[in-house]
Amino acid sequence: MKDFTKILSVLTALTIPLIPFATDNAEQMFHQPPQIRIPAMPSMTIDGIITGDEQKYTAGMIGFCRHGSSRKMMLLTPAEAKFNIGTDGKNLYIGAVCETGPQGILERSRAGRCGMSILLDDSFEFVFVPNPEDKMPSIYHMITNNKGGFMTSARKNSSNMAWEPVFVSKGKVIDGKWQYEISIPLDNFGIKEFTAGQKFSISFFSNSVISSTISSTILIFET
Repeated sequence: MKDFTKILSVLTALTIPLIPFATDNAEQMFHQPPQIRIPAMPSMTIDGIITGDEQKYTAGMIGFCRHGSSRKMMLLTPAEAKFNIGTDGKNLYIGAVCETGPQGILERSRAGRCGMSILLDDSFEFVFVPNPEDKMPSIYHMITNNKGGFMTSARKNSSNMAWEPVFVSKGKVIDGKWQYEISIPLDNFGIKEFTAGQKFSISFFSNSVISSTISSTILIFET
């Protein structure tokens, strides 16, 4: 794979059909998408521990935008919460650290497809849009818990479609924080390898059952 950099930008309008609450006030907050450049990752290990190299070759954000019951964007808090996103060209890497409740991580649903029961657990939620500039882009939506349980939905053109994702994930509680890593092959989305100038949009959420809050950011890759 040729050397390249990634640019991450906030995208405000692509995922409204699946998650309208995520963009209620986004257009008022962002007039021009901020961008972050990151190098390609040489490797990634999915073990629930975000290493120095995995931080070095990724980019992300410290803190999350929290949505309250009024659906208004709140301050970035807590500062310990963060996420990192990267790629080796063929796999998407996401590492996140966030707060846990007093009982630790709620993870009652089993690994594998588990349907609506995933909503009873603490979880991470993703919306992937492989070609965000298409007139009617395909959208892939996935919620996962700490055990690797998942629930998905997807849309191609204007029709819903079945999606059985392939991924590897691992999470651990370290120093009272939930560390979570996931690697998702890009061929889940019909992409063999990132190429120069290609764009890929991601919406990312941390869902806590105990605090009933949702943290989010929306990003776009340019390779």
